[in-house]
Amino acid sequence: MQPSHTFGMQATHAFASQASLAPLMNSASRVQKRRHEGDDEQQPRRPLSRDASMDRSPPPERPRKALVKRARMTQADLPGRLQSKENKSPGAEEEEHDVDVGVLLANLPPQSLLPMLTALVTQQPQLKRTILNLIPRPTLESALQTLATAAKKLSDSYPYSGPQAPAPTFGFGASAPSPFAQPQQHQPMRESYITDRLRPHVDEFVSACTSYLPYFSYTTTPAPGKPKEKPHAMETYLFLEALTQHVYAQQPLSQASLAQAFLPRLMEEWAAWVEGVDEVVNRQGGMYGSDVVRSWERGLDYFAGRDGEWSQGMRGVRNRWVVKVGWLVGRSQPMEL
Repeated sequence: MQPSHTFGMQATHAFASQASLAPLMNSASRVQKRRHEGDDEQQPRRPLSRDASMDRSPPPERPRKALVKRARMTQADLPGRLQSKENKSPGAEEEEHDVDVGVLLANLPPQSLLPMLTALVTQQPQLKRTILNLIPRPTLESALQTLATAAKKLSDSYPYSGPQAPAPTFGFGASAPSPFAQPQQHQPMRESYITDRLRPHVDEFVSACTSYLPYFSYTTTPAPGKPKEKPHAMETYLFLEALTQHVYAQQPLSQASLAQAFLPRLMEEWAAWVEGVDEVVNRQGGMYGSDVVRSWERGLDYFAGRDGEWSQGMRGVRNRWVVKVGWLVGRSQPMEL
């Protein structure tokens, strides 16, 4: 039976060859499967039918990782989006020519305009001259009112120390003052303490004076923003007289502080006014009323006759005025006081 034996050997050989090829085929199929999966990740997914999508559903780890990554990106971008939204102003969305600044300023409360202008001048100092030229010339009444307000603040800020009067008591049981009671002694305050208390109010008064002086000044070197035309001599005198009178009404320490900050400037303004009157009367042939000139004479004599550092400066102003235009009132020599 040789054919049967041959058939058995062939069957056995075929079975062995299939068994040996099985591992190779399985590994090849796994490699091909991984290759297809890599291609699917690199290439965009094409829509599948409902059955195919159900058969080839991805493992649960992939969509979970994608969702976590997307959530992290959203949280990271959220602060930047909020910040850009907060920083976005209406002017960034519209053209500048579509915004009428006048309408916006007209609806603002008046107290908010001063901080805006102050901040604008601080950021761009070159705008100060432009703003000064746009401000209308203040009247003499408004300037004198500002000086009076600043002078009152300075006077009220002076610290006083003295015995306090006992509160009166009335009715049954009121005790009579003892004849043996010793009066309380109050130690005077130090000058340095008083000066420190006065400093901000002195600065405020000087600032008010120097802010309005350019509009009533005869100096040849005007401050920035000063109008070109010279004021009337009577207006300048009334302004300088009120300013000097406010200084004389202060306490001695206040006057000393003002002298350090403002005395040379005020004497310069007075001297310039005398030169201006001399120019009008002796060179241009102008004249002033006798009542006006007499009021100038009385005021200058009053300031020159006081004691103190300020009076020394005003004495020189009065003497120069008498020499220049004293003949208007019949005076040619300064009065010795």
